[in-house]
Amino acid sequence: MFVACHEDGVEGKEGVVEPTSKAVTKLMSFLTCPQKEFSLVLAVMLICGAVAGSMIFGAAVGLTHPTLSPMTGGLALTLGAGSGWLLSLVVFFVVLRERFSVFLVQCLVVMNIGVGFLLLPSLALVGAWFFQLDGPIPLIITITGVALDASLMWVCFRARARALGLPRQVPALWFFLLQAGGLPLLIKFKLFFY
Repeated sequence: MFVACHEDGVEGKEGVVEPTSKAVTKLMSFLTCPQKEFSLVLAVMLICGAVAGSMIFGAAVGLTHPTLSPMTGGLALTLGAGSGWLLSLVVFFVVLRERFSVFLVQCLVVMNIGVGFLLLPSLALVGAWFFQLDGPIPLIITITGVALDASLMWVCFRARARALGLPRQVPALWFFLLQAGGLPLLIKFKLFFY
């Protein structure tokens, strides 16, 4: 479904939103239309959501991991994601000085969309642990969840950056820095190596 961002809301492809598709349109608007206002309260809430979601997914990975505890998994994933996020913020603070606060809010919202999605594979990992499904199943759940999460975050951030008129390279650079910045810690803790 095509959704256009407007100052007063969203509009579907045909201009009128059907009653049955209002929920889908609102969801698409939230995922793709950027918030242009910076609020410290919103930023703090979004940071707390990103940290909590990262801890939950990391703990679920640690629960099924043969050598990690849930606490170690949660801390490792949160530190890895946080270091990638901080690296991207430092780079974009220099590159987008005047528009940095708007960029920051988009990053925070997209991170929360990502960690919200990761609750699904977290529940699947807890189920795998509960039913004592060893072998490749927890690894498949983890890798599939991370891949789908990364794809969702890429699509959402690219749409938001386009709507804000940010340079075309911004989403790709943000995504690369986000992934590459945390990779050394994730490898050190062997988080995705069973």
